[in-house]
Amino acid sequence: LEAGQAAEVPGKGEAEDEACYDLTYDCRKGLWIPWLDTIPTFTLDSKTPFAEIAVPTLDTVRSSAVLALLVKYGHAVLCCGATGTGKTVVVNQQLGKGMPDSFQPKQMAFSASTSANQTQDIIDASMDKRRKGVFGPP
Repeated sequence: LEAGQAAEVPGKGEAEDEACYDLTYDCRKGLWIPWLDTIPTFTLDSKTPFAEIAVPTLDTVRSSAVLALLVKYGHAVLCCGATGTGKTVVVNQQLGKGMPDSFQPKQMAFSASTSANQTQDIIDASMDKRRKGVFGPP
């Protein structure tokens, strides 16, 4: 698109099977394309352990792209939604390989009995103590 031009948004009701959320805009091509066309073709190595298999779906590809943009521009992210929708998988994949070097992921498990002090202790344990009361990244 040239400056000042508008791209027609798909999903205005003409086709019930296509909504604007199913597509992303490719600025280079000037076209709306399906989210799954933005990633390489999925291939599975037969030696991949079952627990590490994550098949990309429309929702996970879209969520991952939005998460990457929010993090890139310094916005806080809160992922919420129904159980089993891939929130944890998307975030773990992004933290594992899609983050800039300035990020150091720290995974923590919470339960109903996890206290604020326990959370602070877990975070402090992974930091370097610079001087009394002053901590920094390792």
